[in-house]
Amino acid sequence: MQDELEVPEETETPSPEPISLPPPEPVLNFKEEDIPNILKLKFGFPSFRKGQKEAITKVIQGKPTLFISPTGSGKSLCYQLPAYLLGGVTLVVSPLISLMIDQLNHLPPFLPGAHIDFNMSSSKQSRILRDAKDGKIRVLYISPERLVDPKFLTEFESYSLPISLLCIDEAHCLSQWSHNFRPSYLRISGLLSGDKKDQHQSISHRIKINRILAITATATKITTQTICNELGIAQEDIVDSNTMRDNLNLLVVENSDRDAYLTQLLYQYAGQSVIIYVNYKKSADVLTEYLKSKGISKIEAYHAGKDNVDRKRIQDAFLKNEVTTIVATVAFGLGIDKPDIRLIIHYHLPRSIENYVQEIGRAGRDGKDSACYVLLNKEDYYTLRSLAYADVVDRFTIKSLLMSVFGRLENGDYERKKKSGFVKLLPISLIENELDMNESLIRTVLTWLESYGLINLLNDQQTSCQLGFYGCDPKELKSKNKLINALLPQSKKKNGQYIFDIYAVSTKLNCSIQEIITELKLLEQDKNIKYTLKNKGFAFLVNSQPTNFDELIDDVYGKLSSQQQNIVDKLNSTYYYLSQSIQQKDPNSYLKQSIMDYFHTEQEELKKQIVPNESKNDSEEVIMEIMKNLYNISKDIVKTGHHIAKIFHGITTPKLDPTLWHGNNYWGKYKRLDYFWLVDLGNKVIISQ
Repeated sequence: MQDELEVPEETETPSPEPISLPPPEPVLNFKEEDIPNILKLKFGFPSFRKGQKEAITKVIQGKPTLFISPTGSGKSLCYQLPAYLLGGVTLVVSPLISLMIDQLNHLPPFLPGAHIDFNMSSSKQSRILRDAKDGKIRVLYISPERLVDPKFLTEFESYSLPISLLCIDEAHCLSQWSHNFRPSYLRISGLLSGDKKDQHQSISHRIKINRILAITATATKITTQTICNELGIAQEDIVDSNTMRDNLNLLVVENSDRDAYLTQLLYQYAGQSVIIYVNYKKSADVLTEYLKSKGISKIEAYHAGKDNVDRKRIQDAFLKNEVTTIVATVAFGLGIDKPDIRLIIHYHLPRSIENYVQEIGRAGRDGKDSACYVLLNKEDYYTLRSLAYADVVDRFTIKSLLMSVFGRLENGDYERKKKSGFVKLLPISLIENELDMNESLIRTVLTWLESYGLINLLNDQQTSCQLGFYGCDPKELKSKNKLINALLPQSKKKNGQYIFDIYAVSTKLNCSIQEIITELKLLEQDKNIKYTLKNKGFAFLVNSQPTNFDELIDDVYGKLSSQQQNIVDKLNSTYYYLSQSIQQKDPNSYLKQSIMDYFHTEQEELKKQIVPNESKNDSEEVIMEIMKNLYNISKDIVKTGHHIAKIFHGITTPKLDPTLWHGNNYWGKYKRLDYFWLVDLGNKVIISQ
């Protein structure tokens, strides 16, 4: 059974149009030559690290700035020192709660801070904003999902906080070309620039942001260009101090028995702090138990499947050296600042050079020599490559999704419904299964549609309602209430409860979903009913029909195809560099130079680093015959060549549940063969049937 992994033609990029920021307030009595003294007297550092002073100076001067620097190299100082000089509130966008908390814990005492995330109660959120207004909070960390929430933004604006700087941490998440693209980050850049016809509706003007700093440890050339385009950063305001630290020794080993090799390594590093990275939750648990059986003590597994209390316990034990070895997925590391980690081992192949660099950057932060091993196995490459194709969809699927978004209404209908607060809902689980697309992929497409001005995304909402009647007859209430009259005929009755689709009823009544919920609350207060909202859905306002539907389909399909290929290109580069290093006299120097080249290489050059497919053991005729058999026994599931290719690659999708295919001879049978070759062959077979 497959375990879950814990995670267009390029053209010359034009110079970015700067985001229309309000002019920055000058820093009174500021002299650039005073910065080193402030560093020593207030922050306790004798000198700046590479690039820090240049980035800080640009920020204070009011220039939108991108600072690229290795993991653990002190990027946070580049917003902390300006926060001290500028006064007011520095707003830091951060993707993970654990990262926010770690950064909060490392703020100097004269810069009190707090964090706001998407799960925080509204009362606590309001209290934090009041404290920021009163000057009790100088650095405010916020999740991207919260910052783009319209309701929060309105409340935030009402406090008129003196925002002196917006810092976007992990800025590579803005780019679809990065290893960790997040749609919520892209929405931030859209809201920063606002409507081109009315720049004063942008976040920049609404909450008076006049300085921007973007920071990241991992940005390729095309990712850097995207960040600059999205945030209006000029080329001369990129501060790139990315280097590979001399104290890290990078080694790659191919061994037929990597468990035995790993065990011997851990014996050598007994008592020292070690992180072993694996790609799957199950692998973390199994490997931990195996190593315990071999006498490795003070070892724990860490992954997203463990609850928050257990994860916090393991983190604290590792920081206190009560646990010395962690077997972890990518869930471990961000927000962990332990200077004396002596050994990083990648038991599985990293998914990208960016992941690799980020993870080895946790070793030797105290400057002492530390080792970083990759236990290379080609089977890992094929497994990860198959998983990279999980989000591949065909053009027809994109058309179906866009039809679900826009339906068949005319522009006049959209305008009327938008003015009345009409919200459209797409039930997440339902549309995932109908289209065989993952939630994250659908959310990405919706984010692009918002960036085109076609829709306005809202927070997810519940799409169905379970209704119970108490102390009254539904038929009697139906005659008195317009809402009950509309929903009862569209409800399914189950165990005395009425279940209905909120969106369908709002369409029938030509009213907003909020109006329906308000009416239900009033009926509940009168003790006539009890209701429960269920089934989360995407929620959005539709602004207008696309002017050319076919062009929009082609655009979205092209972007998704390019994004998927980008994942494969990154994986190819990773395997290529790591495998090539084994053949070098000085693998450490070769890898470090190759990594630096990778971050400064054009995307087209990276595509040339292709790991060849395995030769076919079966003839094309034999494979087609097997496909025919698969199609004939699975016609209810297998509709396209993509379904056949995904089964042969062992790829889980909303429609392809590995638990139902476990032990089946078709599942993962040809994962070493080219995915798209299998798609084409599968389509031929389906057409012939």
